[in-house]
Amino acid sequence: MRKGREPSVRGSRSRDALRNAATALLDQRDASNISITDVVRAANVTRPTFYQAFDGLSDIFTAAALSRLQTAFERINLDEVYPADDLRGAMGDAFTIVVRALAEHERFYLRVLEGPGGSAVVAAVTDAVSTRLKMASPVAVLLEGGVMPADSARSALAAGAVSLIIDWLGTPADRRPSIETIATLARDFVYGSVIGGLAATSAPSELAATSGTGAGRSPS
Repeated sequence: MRKGREPSVRGSRSRDALRNAATALLDQRDASNISITDVVRAANVTRPTFYQAFDGLSDIFTAAALSRLQTAFERINLDEVYPADDLRGAMGDAFTIVVRALAEHERFYLRVLEGPGGSAVVAAVTDAVSTRLKMASPVAVLLEGGVMPADSARSALAAGAVSLIIDWLGTPADRRPSIETIATLARDFVYGSVIGGLAATSAPSELAATSGTGAGRSPS
C-alpha cells in the first residue's frame, strides 16, 4: 500500500474491495494470469483508484497474503494459559493452528509466492511473523536481554520458521509430511533456538515469573 497518506473511509473501502478481489482471483487462478484490469473489474473500481491504494500487482498480492495470514493468527487463543513449564505445548498448538489455516488455502499462498514479487511476499510474511513473536508469543520475554538483540533474534526465528513452512507448502501432497509433523518441526526449531541459546534464561519455568503471565500470552 502506498505510504505517506491517511486513508479516507472511501479510500479504505476501495482498498478492501481491491484486496478482496485479488484474494478471490488468486483462489481461482495463477498470479501470472491476473492483471490489474482483472482486479479493478472484480472490485468494481477504476484503474486510478487502484494506483491510489497499491503500487502494482506485487503490492496487492502481498496485502492479500498478509490479510489472510492475519486471519490465521487470529485463530490462536491468547487467553489460553499453559503451565509455565509447557512452552513447547503453547508453541506447538500455535504452529498447528497456523499451518492448518495455511493448508486450507495452500494454492492461494503458492500462487502468491510464485507470482510477481514473491520474494517481497516472503519478506513481508517474515516481518509479520517476527512482529507476532514480539506482540503475542510466549517466547517474547525470554528473548529480551538474550545473547543478541531481541529484534534480530525474532527476525532470525521468523525467517527459519517461514522457510520451513514454505518448503512444506511447496512439497507435493503425496510426499508432504503431515500438518502435525511440520508444526512440530517449526516448534522444535523455535524452541531449540530460544532455549538452546538465544534466551536470557534457559529455564522455561522462569517465563511466568519474568512476565507475570502464563505461557499462553506475552506481556503488554
